[in-house]
Amino acid sequence: MPLLQPNDEIFLISRGVSVKGKLLNETSNRMLIQLQKEIPTSPFSSAGFISAEVRHGSYRNTFQSKIIYFDQDLHTKMHLLIIDYPATFKRERVK
Repeated sequence: MPLLQPNDEIFLISRGVSVKGKLLNETSNRMLIQLQKEIPTSPFSSAGFISAEVRHGSYRNTFQSKIIYFDQDLHTKMHLLIIDYPATFKRERVK
Protein backbone atom coordinates (compact mmCIF):
# COMPACT_ATOMS: atom_id res chain seq x y z
CA MET A 1 0.00 0.00 0.00
CA PRO A 2 1.56 3.33 -1.02
CA LEU A 3 2.35 5.88 1.69
CA LEU A 4 2.18 8.88 -0.62
CA GLN A 5 0.14 10.02 -3.60
CA PRO A 6 1.62 11.00 -6.99
CA ASN A 7 2.42 14.74 -7.15
CA ASP A 8 2.59 15.04 -3.33
CA GLU A 9 4.90 17.87 -2.27
CA ILE A 10 7.85 16.65 -0.22
CA PHE A 11 10.16 18.93 1.74
CA LEU A 12 13.68 17.45 1.75
CA ILE A 13 16.68 18.35 3.92
CA SER A 14 20.20 17.04 3.41
CA ARG A 15 23.34 18.48 5.03
CA GLY A 16 21.60 21.75 5.87
CA VAL A 17 20.17 22.32 2.38
CA SER A 18 16.37 22.37 2.16
CA VAL A 19 14.48 21.90 -1.11
CA LYS A 20 10.92 21.15 -2.19
CA GLY A 21 10.21 18.15 -4.39
CA LYS A 22 7.32 16.34 -6.07
CA LEU A 23 6.76 12.59 -5.89
CA LEU A 24 6.75 11.09 -9.39
CA ASN A 25 6.63 7.36 -8.63
CA GLU A 26 6.62 5.02 -5.65
CA THR A 27 7.46 1.31 -5.81
CA SER A 28 7.74 -1.30 -3.07
CA ASN A 29 11.36 -0.37 -2.35
CA ARG A 30 12.09 3.03 -4.00
CA MET A 31 10.67 6.55 -4.42
CA LEU A 32 11.37 8.82 -7.40
CA ILE A 33 11.25 12.54 -6.57
CA GLN A 34 11.60 15.53 -8.91
CA LEU A 35 13.24 18.51 -7.18
CA GLN A 36 11.58 21.89 -7.73
CA LYS A 37 14.64 24.15 -7.96
CA GLU A 38 18.30 24.20 -8.88
CA ILE A 39 20.53 23.06 -6.04
CA PRO A 40 24.21 22.33 -5.57
CA THR A 41 24.84 18.64 -6.16
CA SER A 42 27.00 18.00 -3.11
CA PRO A 43 24.24 17.89 -0.42
CA PHE A 44 22.19 15.37 -2.39
CA SER A 45 25.01 13.23 -3.75
CA SER A 46 24.64 9.47 -3.79
CA ALA A 47 25.40 7.52 -0.61
CA GLY A 48 23.97 10.31 1.55
CA PHE A 49 20.89 10.50 3.74
CA ILE A 50 17.89 12.84 3.72
CA SER A 51 15.13 13.86 6.07
CA ALA A 52 11.71 14.48 4.53
CA GLU A 53 8.36 15.94 5.49
CA VAL A 54 5.00 15.54 3.73
CA ARG A 55 1.75 17.25 4.74
CA HIS A 56 -1.62 15.50 4.32
CA GLY A 57 -4.44 17.68 5.60
CA SER A 58 -3.97 18.14 9.33
CA TYR A 59 -1.19 15.54 9.51
CA ARG A 60 2.56 15.99 9.20
CA ASN A 61 4.43 12.89 8.01
CA THR A 62 8.20 12.63 8.44
CA PHE A 63 10.77 10.03 7.45
CA GLN A 64 14.47 9.54 6.81
CA SER A 65 15.94 7.64 3.91
CA LYS A 66 19.11 6.79 2.02
CA ILE A 67 19.83 8.45 -1.33
CA ILE A 68 20.27 5.86 -4.08
CA TYR A 69 20.63 8.09 -7.15
CA PHE A 70 20.79 11.83 -7.87
CA ASP A 71 21.18 13.42 -11.31
CA GLN A 72 19.67 15.85 -13.78
CA ASP A 73 17.03 14.82 -16.33
CA LEU A 74 18.37 15.34 -19.86
CA HIS A 75 15.04 16.54 -21.28
CA THR A 76 13.56 18.77 -18.57
CA LYS A 77 16.87 19.72 -16.88
CA MET A 78 15.19 19.11 -13.50
CA HIS A 79 17.03 17.20 -10.78
CA LEU A 80 15.77 13.69 -10.02
CA LEU A 81 16.31 11.88 -6.75
CA ILE A 82 15.78 8.17 -6.08
CA ILE A 83 15.61 7.18 -2.42
CA ASP A 84 15.09 3.94 -0.51
CA TYR A 85 11.61 3.30 0.80
CA PRO A 86 11.65 4.56 4.41
CA ALA A 87 11.86 1.95 7.17
CA THR A 88 9.88 4.17 9.56
CA PHE A 89 7.22 6.70 8.67
CA LYS A 90 6.09 8.98 11.52
CA ARG A 91 2.67 10.59 11.36
CA GLU A 92 1.55 13.27 13.79
CA ARG A 93 -1.45 15.54 13.96
CA VAL A 94 -0.76 19.26 13.55
CA LYS A 95 -2.69 21.39 16.00
